[in-house]
Amino acid sequence: VIGSMSSQIRNLSRTVDRLVLIFTFLSLTAIVSASWVVYYFRRNLITRLLALNSAILSRIGGKEAKIDEKGNDEIADMARSFAYYASEVARREKELIKLATKDPLTGVSNRRYFLECGEKELLRAKRYNYPISFLMLDLDRFKIINDTMGHHAGDLVLKKFSSICISELRDVDLFGRMGGEEFAALLPETDLARGLITAERLRAAIEKQ
Repeated sequence: VIGSMSSQIRNLSRTVDRLVLIFTFLSLTAIVSASWVVYYFRRNLITRLLALNSAILSRIGGKEAKIDEKGNDEIADMARSFAYYASEVARREKELIKLATKDPLTGVSNRRYFLECGEKELLRAKRYNYPISFLMLDLDRFKIINDTMGHHAGDLVLKKFSSICISELRDVDLFGRMGGEEFAALLPETDLARGLITAERLRAAIEKQ
């Protein structure tokens, strides 16, 4: 009886050992699988969602932020959609700024924007006590061009006139169309003598055309 019981105990012990080994193996497999699932979701979902959210918030705040558009899943689709809409918003914003500040025919500053910037420049000149010159430019007998050659020819003249003035002026100078054939230029840190030189240079450049 004792021998039989010992044999059964040994068999039971081996069975328990096998069960413990199987349980340990299954437990480790479950832990590894769970860890891999968590890592996968974190890397491919949570991290990407957090990065996309951060980029969106940066773009909304007016900062540059790179949006990762790689992949063929829903997150990549969301990133591509937002990148497209963000570029469209930026493009339309530039168009609105251009419409608000530029003369549609010549592309130079319009009257409102010129006066707005000119006022700021005058206040700055007064504050820091530096000279500033202001030029008024008017195309003589411009009406004859419109009456004899048509308004299309007149538009070409205004465009050419504007391009000549822009090429002769400095980047810091302000140039705008006041209306019709009347233009103006504001020359920061330019005294009367240098202002006259600039005006004559403009006149000579226009005369050559």
